Amino acid sequence: MYKKETELKNELEIAWKKAADVALSKSVNPTKSHKGALARTNIKKSCRRTLEKVGYHKMKIADVMQEAGMATGLFYHYFPDLRSLVLEVLLDFLSRFKGKILNKPALTKEEWYDVGYTYYFRIVKSYALYPGMMQCMKEMMWEETNFGALVRLVFIKSQEESLKKLPQEGIRGNMSNDQLRIILRALGSVGEELLIDYYITKESKISKLSISERAMAEYLTSLFYQAFFLEQPPLNKMKYAKDLKEWMKTQ
Repeated sequence: MYKKETELKNELEIAWKKAADVALSKSVNPTKSHKGALARTNIKKSCRRTLEKVGYHKMKIADVMQEAGMATGLFYHYFPDLRSLVLEVLLDFLSRFKGKILNKPALTKEEWYDVGYTYYFRIVKSYALYPGMMQCMKEMMWEETNFGALVRLVFIKSQEESLKKLPQEGIRGNMSNDQLRIILRALGSVGEELLIDYYITKESKISKLSISERAMAEYLTSLFYQAFFLEQPPLNKMKYAKDLKEWMKTQ
């Protein structure tokens, strides 16, 4: 049974509020001046840039303020501590994945490929442009219970949308939703490990390969497509992972 859309939306909003409350619970009174608001925004942008340079656990308030071109002592006019700042920055970043619960019937296989590619390209782009942010998000999920619950619920929402849009062809017509959720989670974990390896840790032979972001998105979309429809993805849709496309032509 799919989660009811209203139920899922309510759960997501509650989780979002809890995570935001943690970030803002110690916050100083929000500034009311335009100048103060600009300074606060500047600090948050500097935090994002610093995360990409040194990572969360090595970052210091002085690093952020130096990046912002502001005196370190001014930090406490806008944020109570570094952790609260980072949580706010992560919530802003996570909002790009929040999206809407789409009330739409199942797609055709080709439509599903297009939707899947768009989704994975957005994920790949986030890892490529903001590896420090993505790594920090993983770390904070374990350190802040409410934030971790929110990230997982955002994932559940996207999973439920994928199930709802999945055409009846392939394994969809022969498996329960719970079985499909297991497959989605397993494939998602594989994809996540690949992106962490390629864009963050860079410790394996895979990370030495030259793979464009669009080609990476095609690799992931093809993986999911083949798992769910038990056939190759439409070759006319594949434009970037040329080596994979050429191999598929021979099968």
